[in-house]
Amino acid sequence: MRKPEAALSVLLLLALVSVSGCGTSSAQEESALSDLLSANPPQKTYDPPPEGGYTWQQLLNLTLEDDPDCAAIMAEARAEYYRYKSRTDLEDLSLSAGYSYIPEVPSNEYSAELRFSIPNPFVNKHVIRAGEASRRQIETNAEMLKNEIASRIYELIQEIVIGERELSVLLSREQYMSDWYDVLKARFDVRMATQAEISGFDIQSMKLKAAVRQKRFETEAARRSLQILVPIPGEKILLNPVPTDWKALLALLEDEQALIENACSRSAELAGAIAEYEKASAILGIANAKQIPWFNSVDLAYSRDLIQSGTSDTVNNNWSLQLRINLPVFAWFSSEKKMAAAEMEAAAFQITGIRTRIQSKITKIVPNLRETIQFLIDYQSAYDAMPEINSEIYPNIEAYYRMLDSRLSAFEFALNLEMDCAQLYSKLLEITGIWE
Repeated sequence: MRKPEAALSVLLLLALVSVSGCGTSSAQEESALSDLLSANPPQKTYDPPPEGGYTWQQLLNLTLEDDPDCAAIMAEARAEYYRYKSRTDLEDLSLSAGYSYIPEVPSNEYSAELRFSIPNPFVNKHVIRAGEASRRQIETNAEMLKNEIASRIYELIQEIVIGERELSVLLSREQYMSDWYDVLKARFDVRMATQAEISGFDIQSMKLKAAVRQKRFETEAARRSLQILVPIPGEKILLNPVPTDWKALLALLEDEQALIENACSRSAELAGAIAEYEKASAILGIANAKQIPWFNSVDLAYSRDLIQSGTSDTVNNNWSLQLRINLPVFAWFSSEKKMAAAEMEAAAFQITGIRTRIQSKITKIVPNLRETIQFLIDYQSAYDAMPEINSEIYPNIEAYYRMLDSRLSAFEFALNLEMDCAQLYSKLLEITGIWE
């Protein structure tokens, strides 16, 4: 290698190899993306439903196991951590080589320099802290999504279970209304009932048929929405019809302050704000650590000078070792510390605001839920204490049908109260995150 063209050829060869490697990597990435977009999702087999059907907690756990949105958030959280972690990784060794030729002497000089950086432990420990906090902050988005899914699945299942019970009552009313119409028509034929009574009954029957159709539509719509949420095929979703134990839930709602503290300790939103505060604190630590002088890199250099003089050549070999040190002059005037301090202050206010908001929501929902549950329990007790309807104890068939209609209407009201409790409880689930 006595000419500069040789060194230039080597550099060109290295550049071609690098470009070729980048092209191969890009082609592989495009192929992988194409396979991902065109591939059919794998068909998963599911165990048969448990005896008695799925509870809402069982369906929720199955949903969260396969939820791609939660998996994507968790993957993004890991990537965020490694984005910070990569700042602390060792840099690749830097190798530089040179060649110069001086025709006047003549002489040939070859040189090579190897440089490697020195990690700064004062900065890196805070970078790792920031990465951990940022990871937790993103992971809380998955927890908030889980809470939303939990409350939605609970409410949909209650709409289905209670809706089917309401539909059963409506169908029972439709059946006895049909029997009642036969009696009324027979009375009309012997002029014991008027046309106005027949017309009024037709209106009631029309309204009842519309109510049956509407309730069937609402129940089927809730079931379709549930099928979209859960990963189980629709024909295998067998729900457990056991009603919620409202008395046990009422006992849990007695200590409102304990419920608030429990909700704050489990709140994903509050955990995210705390992680944001810790991240800002770590960034402030990074800014302070940058003010400490630290070693930058170590350089190891070698040069070989070949001087041609007549018939003999003179060779000079030179070695050098250099230690570079950073003097953080401008780090003392950086606004990074002020920015981090402002973010810490904002996160502190956010933490206080979220705690206040959680307390406000629970203080608003819990008394309403507690009162509605108590109303449902008292009403159900009064309903159960009513005597059974028996046609033999009524003077005529018309009085019997009217009493039967009133009793079924009273049961419908109890189901409406239960649905009110379920809707309030679903909001409480989303706030507290207590769904295990």
